[in-house]
Amino acid sequence: MLMMGRALWMTYMFAARAYSRRAGVIAAISLGLMPRVFYHAHLACFDVPIMALWITCIYVYWRADKEGGLGWALLAGVVYGLTLETKHNAWMLPAVFIPHALVVHGHSMSRWGSRSSRIPIPTSLVAMATVGPAVFVLLWPWLWNDTLPRIQEYVNFHVHHEYYNIEFLGQTYFGPPSPRSYMPVMIAATVPTITLVLFAIGAFDRARVLVSRATLWAGEALGRRFSWPKEAPARDRQQTDLLVFLAIAVALGPFLLPRTPIFGGTKHWITAYPFLAILAGRGFDLVWTRIEVLLARLLVVRSTTDAATLDDTKRLVAQAAVVLLSFGGALAATIHSHPFGLSAYVPFVGGTAGGADLGLNRQFWGFTTESLAPWLAENSKPGETFYFMDTAWASWVRMQEEKRLPPLRGVGSPADAELSIVHHEQHMNEVDYNIWTEYRSSTPAYVLTHDGVPIITVYRRTRARR
Repeated sequence: MLMMGRALWMTYMFAARAYSRRAGVIAAISLGLMPRVFYHAHLACFDVPIMALWITCIYVYWRADKEGGLGWALLAGVVYGLTLETKHNAWMLPAVFIPHALVVHGHSMSRWGSRSSRIPIPTSLVAMATVGPAVFVLLWPWLWNDTLPRIQEYVNFHVHHEYYNIEFLGQTYFGPPSPRSYMPVMIAATVPTITLVLFAIGAFDRARVLVSRATLWAGEALGRRFSWPKEAPARDRQQTDLLVFLAIAVALGPFLLPRTPIFGGTKHWITAYPFLAILAGRGFDLVWTRIEVLLARLLVVRSTTDAATLDDTKRLVAQAAVVLLSFGGALAATIHSHPFGLSAYVPFVGGTAGGADLGLNRQFWGFTTESLAPWLAENSKPGETFYFMDTAWASWVRMQEEKRLPPLRGVGSPADAELSIVHHEQHMNEVDYNIWTEYRSSTPAYVLTHDGVPIITVYRRTRARR
């Protein structure tokens, strides 16, 4: 949860410094009001932390290039080491930094040796290449002995990671090739539509500016053979727009490859969302500017210069109203998704029911078992045997120790249980039939639902075991 707070803060800071304070506020709101991000923000897991460190690392690199100095460079190295320590996604960050550095510093690099013996590589990159891995090793005692074999073991674990199953559009994928449409469809189905619309507006605007700058740069490189546009975009030595687009592309790109595992759903590319939100903030800036012009025509206040403007109070009220109208739906969807964050889909695809009709994944790893606590408290006896299906044994033990569930005795098979549950995922349909056969009944004792969509079905044995 603290890391989610850091992610929101860094998203605000980056957008505010790159575009405007208003863009920063909207970017933070956009990131916080994503139902899937809100769900993952409550887990003691590394997905939200890597999202927070991903944007922090890129922000510090950007500031190091902007401000200069050894302090920012060393900070970039330390933060990169902490990002490596958090999750292996961090090893992809050089694909963001190196192309960006080549564009920003490529001219000076190409002239190396002609005027100076100093290698024109940004100090921050040198720090990340040296300090970063050092921090990674120093903070992981497991690597202190047999270092090289254990690093190889770490690499092999991720390179040859087991491919868990996932349901997508009515089909369960148990291994590669993964559908290339998985990532874009899941983004459209889980990120609030208003955020995606504002992102599209902001991304189009910054891409247009990026192309204009590239055209001007090419004109300069070719002796100004290209004419300058009437309104040339402001120069940006740090190429901020390029950095933002690279951060998104590197986070999303691997999920267009057929052999990339997709079993974790949206959390695997969660690192792209802060930058998606930043461009949504920029999009809101553009939309608000247009709205303000229209409002000024309706609510004219003549200043001493006789210019049509909006009174500050009216402007603030109007701006707050536009934000509320824009993100009220995202707020409602995020609140309504709790605690079934992995089952919830945005209204654009029909909500939770629409996601189920489309054959999109409803849950994984049995995380919904705890939601049965109120029903079990009233309908079970202490010590009754309970088959908890897809919930991990360690999770079951922890829930019992913390009294999150009634004192039941967990067992590993419906044949040994008085109560059995089914977590509704396509590849587990056979468990329903197994329980019906064992209990000689297909009638459930209870069905836990979200917006009418079955999440867990509970069965109770009504006949004595043979």
